[in-house]
This record gives sequence, structure tokens and C-alpha cells, in this order.
Amino acid sequence: MAVAGERRKEELSLNDLDSGLQELAIQAVEAMPGLDMASVTLAVATLESAEGAILERVNHHPHLREFSRGSRREAQRLAERFVTDAAEERGFSLPPAQESRALRIRFTGAAAPERLGLGINEFADSLGLTRPDGDARIIPDGAELNIEGRPSDIAMLVTRAGIGLADGESAHMVETFDMAE
Repeated sequence: MAVAGERRKEELSLNDLDSGLQELAIQAVEAMPGLDMASVTLAVATLESAEGAILERVNHHPHLREFSRGSRREAQRLAERFVTDAAEERGFSLPPAQESRALRIRFTGAAAPERLGLGINEFADSLGLTRPDGDARIIPDGAELNIEGRPSDIAMLVTRAGIGLADGESAHMVETFDMAE
């Protein structure tokens, strides 16, 4: 559960709430069969008391960006925290988070390099998890892009470019280079 309080800037957690509010949120989710994860919206006068609390909604799909002040990056961190906490509760060990890398990616074998470049730019921007260094540059049979991010996030862009972007254009070969090369 994510909590936003008026006039409070710091991040809040379940431990910041009155135990009665915690229990109300948990009961609301448990009352709906089949939910693995949900978001709960409570209207309260104060976070320190459950008195007068109103359950406004339970969403089967948590709108993480809504609870992260609209930030994709904060929503991603929140999702990672959910996964990490769930793994720890079940005794699983997860590999450490991947470090961000700066790469130059060359997409080649495209019939229409300009369309490929536009599609790559659109998808990289919509992804929100990577940081392209400007727009893709058009090369004779494709496009090149300098980008920074975690390898798993960059792989989403590479995979999408290989199977086809929104306009149907795709790359037949993708090469990645460290920015030092």
C-alpha cells in the first residue's frame, strides 16, 4: 500500500499508519478473492487514527505511478521493492540489481532506415526506463543510438526493434558496443 498525506513530503509506509488503518486496508484486500496484489485508497482525517476512515476503492492493479507522484522511475523502484520484499518473505534470493551501462546500439538491415530511427526514438521515449543520448542517427541501412540504462531495460528496446516497432519496421541485426569502443 502506498500512502500520500497532505502537507507531508516524506515517504510513508505501513508502519507510519495507525494499526486500525493497516487492518482496514488488509481486510479490504482479503475480502476480494483472487487478488495477489492490490492498491487501497482510504480517506482519513489523520494517519494516526482509524476513526472515521472511509474505504474509497480497492484496485486489483496497483497504479504505481499514481502513488509515485507520476514518476516512472519512482514507480519502478516501488515495483522492485514489492518483488524484493515478496522474495525475502518466501526465502528466495534474488541476484543484485544490474548496474546502469552506457551503450551504442547499431540496428541494421532495415528497408526504411528513417522509419526505423523514428520508431526507435518513440519506443525508447515511451519506455521511460532508459536514457537515450539524443535521437537515433540514421546510417545507410539502419540507425544507431547512444543510450544509458540497465541491460535488462535496454534489452526491451533491442527485442522490440527486432520483432517490429509500431509502424512495422524492424532491424534484422543488432550490435551493441560499450561507449568506450
